[in-house]
Amino acid sequence: MTPPVTGPGPDRLDLTEETAIDSPGWYGRYVAALTAADVAAAMIAGYPTRAWLAHRVAAAGGGVALFPSLLLALAWIASMLVSGAYDRRIVGLVGEEARRVLGATARFVGVTAAIVVASGSGGARAAALRYTVIATALSLAAHLAGAFWLTYRRRLGACRQRVLLVGTMQRVADVARRLQAGGSGGVDVVGACVSGCLTGDVTPFDVGVPVLGAVDALDARRLSAFDAVVLADDDTAIAGDLRDLLRHSALDVLVAPPATVRPRRRPSAWLLAARPLEPHPDGADSVTLVAIGMIERAVAALLLLAILPILVVAALAVRATSRGPALFSQVRLGQGGRRFTLWKLRTMGVDAEAQRPGVAHLNEHDGLLFKIRRDPRITPVGRVLRRFSIDELPQLWNVVRGEMRLVGPRPPLPDEVDFYDRIVSRRLLVKPGLTGLWQVNGRADLSWVDGIDLDLRYVDTRTPAGDLAILCKTVTAIVRGRGAY
Repeated sequence: MTPPVTGPGPDRLDLTEETAIDSPGWYGRYVAALTAADVAAAMIAGYPTRAWLAHRVAAAGGGVALFPSLLLALAWIASMLVSGAYDRRIVGLVGEEARRVLGATARFVGVTAAIVVASGSGGARAAALRYTVIATALSLAAHLAGAFWLTYRRRLGACRQRVLLVGTMQRVADVARRLQAGGSGGVDVVGACVSGCLTGDVTPFDVGVPVLGAVDALDARRLSAFDAVVLADDDTAIAGDLRDLLRHSALDVLVAPPATVRPRRRPSAWLLAARPLEPHPDGADSVTLVAIGMIERAVAALLLLAILPILVVAALAVRATSRGPALFSQVRLGQGGRRFTLWKLRTMGVDAEAQRPGVAHLNEHDGLLFKIRRDPRITPVGRVLRRFSIDELPQLWNVVRGEMRLVGPRPPLPDEVDFYDRIVSRRLLVKPGLTGLWQVNGRADLSWVDGIDLDLRYVDTRTPAGDLAILCKTVTAIVRGRGAY
């Protein structure tokens, strides 16, 4: 069980503007644009094919042929995913992007060949060939256009991959030279964490890479400043707690190729020879996480529109029964310690924070949480909103903005995170959620230690199916109202 946090963790590295810059999120936008282009290519290619499908379906006494054409489009996108056409390491490499698209074509042909054989029709062969040629040409054009655009943007200093090197000084220096050989190629070696160095030692060594501190000082907030971590040494030398931290992060964690592998012309191409540290525990890669995030944001937007009447009625009730705004905002920390503004319906008086010292003796919670079962600062309407968790619904806007997810750990306050050690800071490896294991297992009735254990269990074992199960349990938890105060 995780011990209570009583003070700042050992060997912590302070975040500064020089050493921790939030990733601009260009990769997610780039993948979203490429995926949209591939979907458009698949649908455009399906128009000539739909004419043949409509004829075949009508001859069989069926109806509309749209469903088969949608299946072909899904098969095309699946082929792209399997071929790694959206891999972060190959974006911007014209030749590699073309090779991945052609690889997707080969896989798609294998799928459609079975359909053609089952059909036994010359028209099926012609339709499949026509679809494949059109989809390949359009997707190839989109990917090449994206690669050239990305190359142009990288020359201007944007859309670059921020890499952290980890290992011994000698091996880190060797890998840094390899990554810097032949131009930047969109890869920036931002810094290194070196075994045996003193925490806070930021002296650059002979390859111009600043040493950000000791390997032991890495935590979730430090990792959030990077797009990828490259282990310069054999991964067997990585300590168990650091391995867990890297394994459960959303970053690309790579083990550098052996010294015998000659560097290619571009660093990002050389990184293709690197291997992942370990498969992600839930089997999701960075592309899958981007896709899941897009789906969640769309679902949150639809939910927000559906419950808008409820939010309006609740907001009017808040304004009618107490002075002040209907909404309450508070700074919280998200994935990697990034600050964002969390929104809730106001359930307390506007001077609740000023009254906190006067009610501190009533605190019924341990650890870093402050909870009072019958808090005198809560308004009558606020008690109803909290009982049914209606006050939390505005956080769907945070989900739409990509600052939160539907399921995840509770978003902490900045003052809380200042007391996290490396183990507890693993909560920051994932985006916070509107609901989670903590919320469906008792909420405020749980101790600080039990709540942290549930959050860490979620980080280590999260899966899409598990998220769906938590969402279903949330409905029951709201009805029961356990810990909702």
